[in-house]
Amino acid sequence: MHTINILDMRTLLIGNVVCSLICVWVLALLWCYNHNRFPEIKYWLYCMAMQFSALLLIVLRGKIPDLFSIVLAAFLIMAGIMQLTVGLERFLGEKQSQKFVGYGVL
Repeated sequence: MHTINILDMRTLLIGNVVCSLICVWVLALLWCYNHNRFPEIKYWLYCMAMQFSALLLIVLRGKIPDLFSIVLAAFLIMAGIMQLTVGLERFLGEKQSQKFVGYGVL
């Protein structure tokens, strides 16, 4: 029995890139209108921009050097998560330790 794959992985990733770009645009608009009232929005914008850039590098894997599509993409993902964490902490007024725990499970 033959199955037709309508959506392959590359199609899903490209769709995710488009959605991420829209999220960056929306967050940029939110920052433009509300940066005086909520300065923490810039951290969320940084996070989304880094996630978008990392996803774009992953989609370009095979067309660009592996150093960029693997190493730089992983760095951008981690840096974006850190920006989101800092933004949420400041928004909620909760201060947490930023110590790196490591790769193991706590």
